[in-house]
Amino acid sequence: MVPKFGNHGFLFLGYRDSHVVSESIIINVILLVFLSYTKILQYFNQFDRFPTTLIRLFTNFRSKA
Repeated sequence: MVPKFGNHGFLFLGYRDSHVVSESIIINVILLVFLSYTKILQYFNQFDRFPTTLIRLFTNFRSKA
């Protein structure tokens, strides 16, 4: 089974069955969310640790006020 890409870029598994198509759409959405989540984590790992930067920003804001 070679994965095919449908009209909207979803990965359909070659079946014309609507049930299987909806399942593949759900799988693609989960994969999309997972990939974007890991990209967000990588983006925040560029800074030290995200909570510490938040705390640091908050303490800087309070010290300036």
